[in-house]
Amino acid sequence: MQIPRELNAGDSWSWSDSLADYPAPTWVLTYYFRGPKTFNVVATASGSDHASAVPAATSTTYPRGTYSWQAQAVNGTTKVTVETGRLTINPDLSNASIEHRSFNQRCLDDLETAITNGAIDGDVLTYNIGGRSQTFRDWDEILATRDKFRLKVAGELGLKPGRVLVRFGQP
Repeated sequence: MQIPRELNAGDSWSWSDSLADYPAPTWVLTYYFRGPKTFNVVATASGSDHASAVPAATSTTYPRGTYSWQAQAVNGTTKVTVETGRLTINPDLSNASIEHRSFNQRCLDDLETAITNGAIDGDVLTYNIGGRSQTFRDWDEILATRDKFRLKVAGELGLKPGRVLVRFGQP
């Protein structure tokens, strides 16, 4: 199968498959994608090959992420899974209307904003005026959660978390 391992949302996609056991136009090849969004790509016959194409206007709507795919060839009532795999769809950074940050990055950003605003607005989480009670934020828990999301984001970016050793003074 000639499907790429990485595709960019917002690009025109195309690939062609030659399947000797399942030639076009006798067999129809369909790719089924499952991930952050579900979609299918039906190949068209190009001689005995299967040509798959997705226009840029369509691919720009596909969110970034890892997708599982399955290619199935169908001839009448006979259906055969030809191959399966995984691929990554990278975001279309030219499309400003789409959120490009991952879930983990959005959570990290929100936590860091909350920490900043909490330091400015105070540490009161809830209060009850009639009963005169207050509940304060558990900053250790908030900071620990932030650190967990920092590690997740670092993993998404391909960074390996670890300790940074610093030496002071002359080498």
